[in-house]
Amino acid sequence: MIGNKPYGIDSSGNFKVIERITREAVITGDITSNPHYRTSANHSRLFWNNISRQAFLYLNNSLYLLNPTGNGNLETRLILSDFDFDNLSIAAIYFDESNRFLFLGSITKGLFLLKREIFQTHKLPSDNADNVYYAQLPARNRAVLTAQGYLFSAKPDDSHVTAKKVSPFMEKFGYKFAMAQNRDSSFWFGIGSNLYKLDQTGQKILAHVKMPDSASSLYVDPTGKLWIGCDSDVLYILEESQGKYTPRRKFTLASKGVMIIDMKNANTMLLGTLTGIYRLDIRTGISQLVIPLENVAIRSFYTTPEGTWITTYGNGFYLLNKNKLVRFPLDKDRFLATSHCIIEDKNGFFWITTNRGLFQVAKKRLLDYATDNRNQVFYLYYDKQSGFETNEFNGGCKPCALTLADGTVSLPSMDGLVWYKPETITPVLPDKGIFINAILEDGKELPVRDSLEISRDFEQLRLTIATPYMGNSRNIQMYYSLSGQGRTEKWTPVNPDFIIPILKIPYGNYVLKIRKVSGFGANDYTYKTIKLHIPRAWYETWWFQSLLVAAMAGLFFISVRLRTESLVRKEREANLIRHYRVISQIIAAVNHDIQTPLHYIGYSLKQINAYLHKQSATDPLITRMSEESLNTSERLGALTKNFLDYIKLQSKTASSRTETSIFPVSELVGNISGLFAAIATFRGITIRNTIDPDLTIHSDRNLVSIIVHNLIDNALKASQSEITVSADIENGQTRIIVADDGGGIPQDQANWLNRDYRSYEDWLRASQRPDQKGMGLVIVKDLCVLLGISIKVIVQEEHCTTIILAFHTVEK
Repeated sequence: MIGNKPYGIDSSGNFKVIERITREAVITGDITSNPHYRTSANHSRLFWNNISRQAFLYLNNSLYLLNPTGNGNLETRLILSDFDFDNLSIAAIYFDESNRFLFLGSITKGLFLLKREIFQTHKLPSDNADNVYYAQLPARNRAVLTAQGYLFSAKPDDSHVTAKKVSPFMEKFGYKFAMAQNRDSSFWFGIGSNLYKLDQTGQKILAHVKMPDSASSLYVDPTGKLWIGCDSDVLYILEESQGKYTPRRKFTLASKGVMIIDMKNANTMLLGTLTGIYRLDIRTGISQLVIPLENVAIRSFYTTPEGTWITTYGNGFYLLNKNKLVRFPLDKDRFLATSHCIIEDKNGFFWITTNRGLFQVAKKRLLDYATDNRNQVFYLYYDKQSGFETNEFNGGCKPCALTLADGTVSLPSMDGLVWYKPETITPVLPDKGIFINAILEDGKELPVRDSLEISRDFEQLRLTIATPYMGNSRNIQMYYSLSGQGRTEKWTPVNPDFIIPILKIPYGNYVLKIRKVSGFGANDYTYKTIKLHIPRAWYETWWFQSLLVAAMAGLFFISVRLRTESLVRKEREANLIRHYRVISQIIAAVNHDIQTPLHYIGYSLKQINAYLHKQSATDPLITRMSEESLNTSERLGALTKNFLDYIKLQSKTASSRTETSIFPVSELVGNISGLFAAIATFRGITIRNTIDPDLTIHSDRNLVSIIVHNLIDNALKASQSEITVSADIENGQTRIIVADDGGGIPQDQANWLNRDYRSYEDWLRASQRPDQKGMGLVIVKDLCVLLGISIKVIVQEEHCTTIILAFHTVEK
């Protein structure tokens, strides 16, 4: 198969086209011009690539491509000459027609890649030739005249370019930076104080002008006038009168050193000086500094409807539109920093010469960037591999490049003139796919997939990427972005070794995007996406984090509680100090202001009562009232003493609050009942003490006395006729029982008295928020808890109240 048609070869070496009727295929084209084709030396050799369905004939060190024609014949096209296949043992061939790449596979020498040189470098073949070129002008018949006086002429069929010396004067003059061509193809040439007008061949001097200042730049405007810039601040115009030329001082400028002159429009001129760019109105002579560019060497102007494009030495290139100056981004190697000249072709591309090669860029993309600098600009780079003798082009001359009538562009370089036709060049773009060659996780190779599971504790992930591209590797512009888990998309250039390193990152799902600039279009990218998953460590799982949060919350609450208890303890200590001071003051007041007068009153009442009993004629009522007063005084003294004992108790430490002993219960109850005997008799209430005289308990006698005293006092207030104080032993506990026949204690107070507390401290905390009434009952409950006495209140249906005090141990 050649293309889509089947062919065969008979025993004589003739090609046959296989159709319904097989016939001979006639060979036509370039091979018929080979001198060995129609002779006995025609030992052509067939190479067939069955994958690309290409066929080639090799004859006399020349290679021809076979292309089927419409009628089945085979047309040959010469693609390679003067190449010895036998010496290199060539066995396989592939021809990339779109990019003009020829691949030759050798059995012993490996793979050869042959590229067509799209650029041609022309030099003067002479030992003493100066092949460093700057200014040049177009000449007749597709020729170029250089500032050295060399003429380069191309034959009509482009088969050959000849170079020769035509102007000994120009060669001897030795100035190569300024040539200004007139309408009749003559041109001005020179520097300093000497200017010359030469004919189009450069061989005849038509005029010689002496300049009052040192000329530095020449420019012929569209009307044919020659403008002369000088090292000084004067701009001259050359006037002609009767065949004689006179430089006339036209304008005095605001800056010295006019290096570049160009017309922006019919009335406005742009001047590139040592201090910046000036706009000059040639009608008024007013010059205006547009952009200050001090210490920036301006190399060239190129004016289009969009503005004036400016190249500089060291700062790249700009677009000046009105008063807005846009600086364009440089290539990644910053070769465009030394931009010399801009050439526009018919396909919408700019070609920019530099010290390090040639760049091709879409003009539309530059204009897009000038509008919005977020737009991407792609530069396609050409170097010596494309046909240059050197990468260093020259600039700072006028003109900086030429476009001939047939579209050929001539560029000056440090080693010859570089010629090419932009419209015939098909750019080799890096538009193929992106591939992953290898993935290494900490040196361990992983299988190449679009979705990867990465170890949790990895240190570095290295991805080696590749893309098929037969052009200059500097044109491969790839970027990568790792997004996910709070990471925003941020593009980072891929290293020149095409390795993407990813350092240790937290667990989660990530997306690695790789993109490559594929051409001159807007957002012209090729993408490759890889998904990465990094599992959680055990301490990063939700359940562990939940436990950790719970533990932290628990520690927080514990710390708060401990802190609160510490503050409460400190506050309690402070309150105790204050409490102790208050109690001390109360005790002192009671001792001084209450108890002492009571003792005096009691003593006086005893004396009065004794006196009344001695008198026989005393009124019985007075005697009775005296006894009641004495009894009340003694009872009040007992109450005061109990009150003082209780207050003193509060100021003691926990270990010294009680003084236990064994004492008879009946005697204690009898003493207390005796205090209430008089008031009980007055109220008609009987206090019955039915306790066995031999029954004893082990407790604090004084505190138990306070408890019983308060219970009998409360019972006396509520009783109707009788109060019974009894005692028994039940379940190993000694019980004191106080019963009355009054109206019954309120149920809420009964419930409060019946409540048990685990410790005295619990009772103290509860007593800070009291829900009870009556000071006496508070003292009773407090002392019961302190002494470990279980108190139980029973309210019977007949409104009788029984209070039981149970002591936990029985001592005899």
